[in-house]
Amino acid sequence: MLDFRASRLACIRLASVLALQSALLTLCAQSPVIYSFAGSTGDGANPHRAVVINASGALYGTTVYGGSSNDGIVYKLVPGSGTWTEDRATQPHGHHQRRRRTRRGPAAGMTAYTQPVIVYQLHPHAHFRGKDFTYTVVYPDGREQTVLSVPKYKFNWQLAYDLETPLELPAGSKLVVTARYDNSVNNRNNPAADKEVHFLDSGNQSWDEMFTPFIQYAVNASDPAVKPLDIVEVVGCLEENAAGVWRLIDAGDPAVSKTQATSSRTLQADAAKPLGTRRYQLVGARFFDPWGRTAGRVAIKGSLIAGAGESRINVTSLQTVASACVE
Repeated sequence: MLDFRASRLACIRLASVLALQSALLTLCAQSPVIYSFAGSTGDGANPHRAVVINASGALYGTTVYGGSSNDGIVYKLVPGSGTWTEDRATQPHGHHQRRRRTRRGPAAGMTAYTQPVIVYQLHPHAHFRGKDFTYTVVYPDGREQTVLSVPKYKFNWQLAYDLETPLELPAGSKLVVTARYDNSVNNRNNPAADKEVHFLDSGNQSWDEMFTPFIQYAVNASDPAVKPLDIVEVVGCLEENAAGVWRLIDAGDPAVSKTQATSSRTLQADAAKPLGTRRYQLVGARFFDPWGRTAGRVAIKGSLIAGAGESRINVTSLQTVASACVE
């Protein structure tokens, strides 16, 4: 563990983020409306701004309200000749399913650093259901270090943790943040234990929820001639040895990527990519529960750490793209 000095200076950054959100809302208000939800039993109301687009251009999303129990719907909007039609509207869950959702694994987010960085401050942020936060560094050689543990997170006592000694991370490192939430009646601060929780892309209120782990750092590029590491995407098969080390085997050629996450459209393209003969050691793969993916073909993204022997990938995305790992 590292030593910290607690402060509330991060509220300045938070205020800047809120100002930016307000500006984006003003911009969005000027955009054309492509579909209006009726808010009836068979339709939704108050759609989230975040949507997913598939290869044919259809939009998938959810609404906050509407549907048979007014808990929202899952919708699909199909583009036409200058119009959009709602092709499907379904009720996503029932009461018991909603409770099971609260027992899933922790929320997780991660960032790979392709250049050396110096971390100065860590600031976990959630709302009333936030239970705990853990910040873990995964180094290029596979070592892991817990740099911050907040076992009893409190919404009314949020602290920004200044590192007494700034943490220097080499290129190829990854910072993983996990958080658990309590949406049950046992949480006396829970504003609505009978409601499913939403993290809106803007306008979150205290009765909504957030997973926003702030990190204050600076790039430590002392030699401008040293190029940053590449974020690459590779398709192959998973293998774990007796020592618990994960590898990507029968892998194809790596493709440089501009993003650390993977979109649904990219996954469709990955499913058609051929296997190969390359091998990579996977760093920090455990955060993606690889044990249940060994039978299928997977797409890996992460920072490529080349070496004299076997190259390594500090994983930022691991997705199954085919049920069987064969050509």
